[in-house]
Amino acid sequence: MTAIRSLFSMFLILYLNPCYAQEIKQEQLTERERLYWDAGNKKIRARGAYYQDEIVGVTNEKHGKWWFYDAKGNLTEEQYFYRGRIHGKQLSFHLHKKIASEFNFKGPIKVIKTGGLWGMACNSIHLIDLVCWWTGEKILSIDTDKLDKNWIKSKREGYFEITGDLVAHFSGQT
Repeated sequence: MTAIRSLFSMFLILYLNPCYAQEIKQEQLTERERLYWDAGNKKIRARGAYYQDEIVGVTNEKHGKWWFYDAKGNLTEEQYFYRGRIHGKQLSFHLHKKIASEFNFKGPIKVIKTGGLWGMACNSIHLIDLVCWWTGEKILSIDTDKLDKNWIKSKREGYFEITGDLVAHFSGQT
């Protein structure tokens, strides 16, 4: 069971590390373009680059990092694309941006998620990413020693629910 915990920890750390994604080469990006909500080009809707290469030339496939804005000009999402397909990290700032603006997340904070069968194996990564974004800290390690030894069969065939305590350690002591 220790081997499974170690593999789970390694998976979480590797998932947080963007260096394992397909490489976006600078020469494959067009100049950054801006898309607008209005005909007068005053309210930005999105900005990013498209894919290009020597064989197919410039395409209309979103490539690399794109930023999306609401009609008031507030950043709402960051998405990464690889040749027109969403690829890699995606951030949505809707509710969490409002929460971050109302609280000072500087210094160590304690975040606890409680509840039963909330999909810890796949959903904990989103909570960890949110804490990184709120605090600006980086993940250092994940302690899986307090996970329950017996896993529960999930509703989905061939999947399991993990219960117990998962503790993440961040660079700012959070």
